[in-house]
Amino acid sequence: MNSSTIIGSRCGHAPIFLWYAIKKKGSVGIQNEVENCIANARYLHNRLSDAGIGEMLNEHSNIVVFERPLDHEFSRRWNLACHGNIAHVVVMQHVIIQMLDSFVTEFLHKRSFSQFEDYGSFQPLCIAEEVGAANCSCSMHNLIS
Repeated sequence: MNSSTIIGSRCGHAPIFLWYAIKKKGSVGIQNEVENCIANARYLHNRLSDAGIGEMLNEHSNIVVFERPLDHEFSRRWNLACHGNIAHVVVMQHVIIQMLDSFVTEFLHKRSFSQFEDYGSFQPLCIAEEVGAANCSCSMHNLIS
């Protein structure tokens, strides 16, 4: 007999874990976790924006999209999902403000360090195509905003 998995089948553990979380935390506990994740995502969004980093956050979302860091070690260290000129993070329950502050501080440090390697000033990546011109901090779109 063939031991292949039936196409479309899913792991049975996920529904059990979800049931357990709902029973243990209750709907109010889960709602508080979601609200905390969204508040932390807004905090990260604001920190990136204040730092002049192109970013985007949809309302009621915990996913922050921003210009891709040019330092590959930084991206690997923070497990960033990068594609083209953008990266994103999903702000989950374990993420605290201190982690977000460390992330932005290190991002800015790596960004300023990269300008010395090129002997010129750092120019933010254009992310207008991916997230819209209003969310882009490149020199062309920064003048328009």
